[in-house]
Amino acid sequence: MHPRYDALYRAIVFSHGQLETIAGNTAFFDDADDTRYPFIERWRWRHGGFDRTHQNAFTARPSKPPVTGVPVMPTSGCPTNGTYAASFGGRVNTYQRYRPDASLRIVVFPVAGRYPIHPRCITSVRPRTPLTLEAAHTTGDIYEWHPALIDRRRWITAPVWMLVIPNFLGFDVVPLGRYSVTYGSPYRVARRFGVNQLISHRGRAESYSRKHGWRYQNHPATGTVTFRQGRVVALAVAGYS
Repeated sequence: MHPRYDALYRAIVFSHGQLETIAGNTAFFDDADDTRYPFIERWRWRHGGFDRTHQNAFTARPSKPPVTGVPVMPTSGCPTNGTYAASFGGRVNTYQRYRPDASLRIVVFPVAGRYPIHPRCITSVRPRTPLTLEAAHTTGDIYEWHPALIDRRRWITAPVWMLVIPNFLGFDVVPLGRYSVTYGSPYRVARRFGVNQLISHRGRAESYSRKHGWRYQNHPATGTVTFRQGRVVALAVAGYS
């Protein structure tokens, strides 16, 4: 097997006897911030060719909507174990250099319409921690302000870095299929799901400004967060309405 030649590589690195290729997401619609979450593959030379030894792709799986009837996220800090109704979002310091595929900082707090000024639960999560989102098929044009008929709704998993990717023209809708799963995207959604957009409201990530410090956005995501031994192991965002 050999590295793909249909992708535009942003970097090719030799390290510890392996070739590492980092593909920039060159699709018109980005479903990954390719400076932080590019598609990374590692290769080792064997028997006259490169064998792939690792890749960081996230493949969507069927999931279930956020559970109801769970306790509300406490205000005292990050819980140790359990699933909680909560609001949450990513935290990105645009002035800080990140290595590709780094852990993501998220803020978790009781359900609210905006981020708290002094959050009590800020934690790091692995970039491929599962985030459950609602997906659907729409016959509408993504350029329009109001998509047309939305059908084939279903719940699928996505990587948690979906909380910090840029929103296209301010939309929460993320187009799938022919637009963004090619050209080095690390997120893969099988065609058998019959969906072409993610439609859950993912909110807006907090961002850091040298002048104003942390900019507290008023659009966090809302759903459920699951903790295990003090770590976030799963999140789910409420469905589209």
